Amino acid sequence: MPKEITRQELMELTRYDPSTGKFFWRKNRIGGAKKGDEAGTKHNRALVLSINNKRAPAARLAWLYMWGNYPKYHVHHKNGNCFDNRIDNLICHEYFRTKRRRKPNHNNTSGVTGVYWDKRALNYYAAIGIKKRWVWLGCYKSFTDAVIARYEGECYLQWSRDNPATDAYLYLKANGLLGAI
Repeated sequence: MPKEITRQELMELTRYDPSTGKFFWRKNRIGGAKKGDEAGTKHNRALVLSINNKRAPAARLAWLYMWGNYPKYHVHHKNGNCFDNRIDNLICHEYFRTKRRRKPNHNNTSGVTGVYWDKRALNYYAAIGIKKRWVWLGCYKSFTDAVIARYEGECYLQWSRDNPATDAYLYLKANGLLGAI
């Protein structure tokens, strides 16, 4: 297994523009890339660079290029665009904090993460995930009550510092219900 790309290798072979988040080759490369061409290829919803038979996501390499070391945790894109590697758009978080910033799952029908409709019971359930475990926050007749419970759980766990605009917060704000809590 190849070792990680070093900062010296990275700076010798590429140039990084922090304002655009793009890497450019400093030298002609075997395989057709020319000096000045944009470096990297799209791979699994992220931009990846390959240097000396070692591959790494461009976001991690941007961090390495600018700060001199690999990030301790996961590098997250603040705006959610995995191809926007501007240094201002990158933030380093533990994985469980990064998951909090995700959009609702594709099969989420309520529009609020952690709020579910139970057809059999004819109730809404509110839940919150903590370190790979679901904690149930209650069963509610109204959707709004379930969203309030979810938001109160997020506030109790201080999730607002990781993602101030959660689905529950946005729903309550849009409906003028934040002052009622």
